[in-house]
Amino acid sequence: MHANYSNRRRSTGLSLIEVMIALVIGVVLLTGIMQIFGSTQLAFSTAEGASRVQENARFAFDMLRNDVRMSAHVGCRSERHYSSANEALFNHAANPSTNFAAAPFALRVDMAMEAFEFAGSGPGEVVDLSGGVSAGVGAGSFTPPLPAALADVTGDAIRGSDIIVLRYLSSENVRSVLPNVAANTMTVQNPLDVAFFRRGDVYGVSNCKSLSLVQALSDGPLVAVGSGGVNAVNWIAEEDGYAPPGTSVHRYEYVVYYVGIDAASGEPSLIMRRLDASRANLVSGPQSVVEGVESMQLVFGADVGAARDDVVDRYFTAAGVPGLAPNPRDAWSRALSVRVGLLMRSTNTAGALRDDTSPPIRVADTVFRVADDRRVRQAFETSITMRNRVRN
Repeated sequence: MHANYSNRRRSTGLSLIEVMIALVIGVVLLTGIMQIFGSTQLAFSTAEGASRVQENARFAFDMLRNDVRMSAHVGCRSERHYSSANEALFNHAANPSTNFAAAPFALRVDMAMEAFEFAGSGPGEVVDLSGGVSAGVGAGSFTPPLPAALADVTGDAIRGSDIIVLRYLSSENVRSVLPNVAANTMTVQNPLDVAFFRRGDVYGVSNCKSLSLVQALSDGPLVAVGSGGVNAVNWIAEEDGYAPPGTSVHRYEYVVYYVGIDAASGEPSLIMRRLDASRANLVSGPQSVVEGVESMQLVFGADVGAARDDVVDRYFTAAGVPGLAPNPRDAWSRALSVRVGLLMRSTNTAGALRDDTSPPIRVADTVFRVADDRRVRQAFETSITMRNRVRN
């Protein structure tokens, strides 16, 4: 009897009720663990998205800030000096070289900055991006209308975003160049400076009295700068007087910023195009600066007083600036600062869907309706002063 009892004891297992209770407890614990994991993953994705958004915005502003601050840099004299004394500025892309308006759009060294406002995206207006961003805009979608020289931009620019164009001479320069007006050449006297000159690049030659914009038609040390390429004319006698060490030569910079679709990733991005004398309209192909930019809004601080005192009196969109003076060059010369607003989004999905109670997103006082796509979005703004126009 004792042996039978021991065998029955060893063969006894869990009852069905005990198994079900254990399963229920396990399911409850597993559900809790999954909820904790899901919440942790959601929090991590949201934090990562917010971090990337802030990092991308900082990088975008750094790029814009550098070029805006450099705009209107035309050597050792101020842009205003050359604007008031037309005979001191020579643009070899125009014929005659003092007819600045005849120069190609990309080579208007006399116009440091221009911008174009997307219709319906000004302060107080509403831009609807709830259906997602879309590329392909017409020249008439902007005020002022986009010039033909920016026709390539309309292919990948997205709706609801402004465009800014900046022109200036680089801060890097060489001072060992001896121009020969009669021979239409520049001799680079220092061998270390020869690499600065590249065939096809455009340069500004300045001696603090005059400024000449020319294209290099050959590499150094003997640089040809006569008519040909983008040079419509040769040097003229009035440009004589360039000589080292008082003469400096700078590389000419032309840059266009806008928001477009990056061809590689398909993401809305801050796009940059630069000068490329080998291409039609003298503008390069699109270069993605940073991803995750859905819109760029621009507001300009202008000196509108009768006496120019380099103090911002009023703010205008790109549509309002041309009305400040009879011709575009004088109107844009009154712009002293740029308020830049960027609508940024994360490249990864994170967070919950937006609902009707979510506050509207404002970028430079423009209201945006955005898509419910679980992306982190933030608006960033900064104000950039054009240092080469402000004396105070």
